[in-house]
Amino acid sequence: MARCATALALLMGAGGLVGCSSPTLSVVSAELIESSDSGSVVAFTLDAKNAGEDALPTRYIAYSAQAGGLAFNAGERSGEATLRAAGEQQIVIPASFPGRVSVGEMASINGTLGYTQPGPLASEAFDLGIYRPSVSFSGSATIEEPRPRAKPIRTTPVLSKPKDEAKAGEAAPK
Repeated sequence: MARCATALALLMGAGGLVGCSSPTLSVVSAELIESSDSGSVVAFTLDAKNAGEDALPTRYIAYSAQAGGLAFNAGERSGEATLRAAGEQQIVIPASFPGRVSVGEMASINGTLGYTQPGPLASEAFDLGIYRPSVSFSGSATIEEPRPRAKPIRTTPVLSKPKDEAKAGEAAPK
């Protein structure tokens, strides 16, 4: 009985979320990561735009893809990102194919991105299956050579002692 009351309260709370803006996704590129006679991996890059005033945590991405006459029938992975408020970012989705795919061939992907709306009850409603907002995406691109990735920027500060550091109680060197 208590679970039903909780579910009803969540449903009523989630019902007010329907008016929130949904993100949009578009295919930007398809890069050939590796290819051999036994299999290939293509990384699809999607632009994800969130026009809303609140960040949207992604929960899952379910997708299928085609490339060079081969199919990747179904995949699902964690969303692994939060779409920033009033912003845009890229999401990379890999797909593996059971054979050789080549640069210059067309590749397509379609799927669904599940996300959580803002609000204290939204995550709970999603987990209980009461309200699971999602948005579909599809698109195609010509398969390209992989682009070199930028080296990560070191974000941990390096602390070192200055060579001429004054000892406690002494005047600093001039």
